[in-house]
Amino acid sequence: MAAAPAYASLAAALRQRIISGDLQPGDQLPTELEVSAQFRVSRNTAREAMRMLSSQGLVATRRGAGGGTFVVHPSTASLQDSLHTGLELMASTRAISVTDLMEVRTSLEVPITERAALRRTDSDLTALRASLAPAEDPDTAYRSHHCFHTALARASHNQLYEVLAEPLMQIPLAQRYTLTIPRETYWQQTLTDHEEILAAIEVGDPIAAREAARAHLRHLRIAYSAD
Repeated sequence: MAAAPAYASLAAALRQRIISGDLQPGDQLPTELEVSAQFRVSRNTAREAMRMLSSQGLVATRRGAGGGTFVVHPSTASLQDSLHTGLELMASTRAISVTDLMEVRTSLEVPITERAALRRTDSDLTALRASLAPAEDPDTAYRSHHCFHTALARASHNQLYEVLAEPLMQIPLAQRYTLTIPRETYWQQTLTDHEEILAAIEVGDPIAAREAARAHLRHLRIAYSAD
């Protein structure tokens, strides 16, 4: 196996200092010149390492007086974007089977729905109701489907569930896998499932909500061809 480029090895070393807490959000990293001297690499290697950390959302560079490269606070959006990009690439090449995807979604979305029934607020219910729209066309149907599941994750009031579930839900099943039933039937079943999930959440019944979510995900899995 070929050795990693020098800049990648340097980026990994600096990333470990950030992950370990040695470098905290807001801390300023050494300059390129200081990094190159400390790690005995060229300034170009130090520069590329900094760019790599920046692309991973770990550091940001400020210009002008008081500028420099600083460790950034973790961003939910950047974490989701990074995970979604990787998952989309895997799904596009069928490295993720629909069976694998639905298995993981079930492990997340069933407890999410159960907790939503226990923790939902009036604003959560408003968002969930607003996402229940008849499918006028595939794009509208997909957006409504995605909005429902996003609102559902938020209603769990657990940020980690949101971070992990959102990228999985953004994978468009109908574009990545083969639908085996009429599209109109598929979207009507999806709407019916969402209505049943919402009904259980509205009355605060975690058991009914959990089982409705499980049935919905089972319907999704059946609708697509075996891998």
